[in-house]
Amino acid sequence: MGLLSFIFWTLVFFTTLVVLCYKAVELRTATIAAGVILLAYTILGDPGNIFLAIDWVMFALLVSFNIPEVRRNYVSSQILKFYKS
Repeated sequence: MGLLSFIFWTLVFFTTLVVLCYKAVELRTATIAAGVILLAYTILGDPGNIFLAIDWVMFALLVSFNIPEVRRNYVSSQILKFYKS
C-alpha cells in the first residue's frame, strides 16, 4: 500500500500545482493550498518519518518566502545581482 499511496499523493500534489500555475494564483494562496495538501498527507497518508520531516522543512521554506523582507533580501536581490553581472 505504501507505493500506491505515494503515487496517489504525488499525483494530487502535481495536479494541484499545475492548476495553481494555470490560474496564476498569488503566492499566499499557493502556500495555503500546499499546506492543506501536506496536512492531509500527514493525517491520511502513509508517510515515512524522514520523508515527512523533509516535506515539512520544505513547506517552512515556502512559508518564509511569503514574508516580503525575506523574499527581497535573500531571493530577489541575489537574482538581480546575477542578472546585472
